[in-house]
Amino acid sequence: MWTAGVPLDQATASVVIHKGILVLSLVLYIILGLALAPLYLPAALSHLGVLSLGTLGLAVGGATFVFLQRRGASCSQGVRFLHRRDWCPRFLQEKEDFFSRLDDSLSSFYRKYPGRAVLAFVLFFLSWLLHAAEVYLIFWLVGHPISWGLALCLDSLAMLFSALGFFIPAAAGVQEGGNFLLALGFNLGLTLGATFSILRRLREAFWLSLGLLVVWWEK
Repeated sequence: MWTAGVPLDQATASVVIHKGILVLSLVLYIILGLALAPLYLPAALSHLGVLSLGTLGLAVGGATFVFLQRRGASCSQGVRFLHRRDWCPRFLQEKEDFFSRLDDSLSSFYRKYPGRAVLAFVLFFLSWLLHAAEVYLIFWLVGHPISWGLALCLDSLAMLFSALGFFIPAAAGVQEGGNFLLALGFNLGLTLGATFSILRRLREAFWLSLGLLVVWWEK
C-alpha cells in the first residue's frame, strides 16, 4: 500500500521517528527551562523536585521509545505476543507483514543514518528555541515585554505541562491550566496568562486550517 507515492510502512516509520526525536529534543529544552527557573522564579525552588520528576518520566519514556525503534522487531513482536495469548484482533493479524516492514524501516534508519538522526535532534531543539521567541513576541505585542530568559523559561515549563497531558486530545485544558499557573507564578497576572493562551490557540488553529486547506487543494 502506498501513501502519496511513499510506501505506507516508510511513511509510518517517518512519523514514528519524528515523534521519538521530537520528545528527546523537548526534554533537553525543558531541562534548560528548569535550569533557568531559579533565576526568574525563586519561589519555584520548592517545586523543582516535582517538575524534575515529570521531566525524568518524559525522558525515560522518550528514550525507551527511541530505543525500541532502533532495536527493531518491537511492533511485530508485540503482535506475536498478543497472538500467542489469543488477544490479537484479526485486523492486526492481517497486518503482521506490515509491522515487520515497519520495524525494518525504523531500525535501519538509526543504523544507516545516525548523523541524520542527530541533525534532526538539533533542528528540533532549535525549533523549540523559536517557541521561546514566539512567547517573547506575544508579550511584546500585548504591551508587556519580558526578557528572553523568562520567555524561554515560561515556554519550556508550559511544554512540560502539555507533554504530561499528552493523553488528552490537543492537551485541551492542560495547556491552558499550565499557562495560567505559570503566568501567576511569574507574577504576570491571570489576564496576561489568558491572553497568552488564547493567542497560542489561535496560532495553532491558523496553521491547522492552512494545512487542511492545502490538503483540500491537493485533492
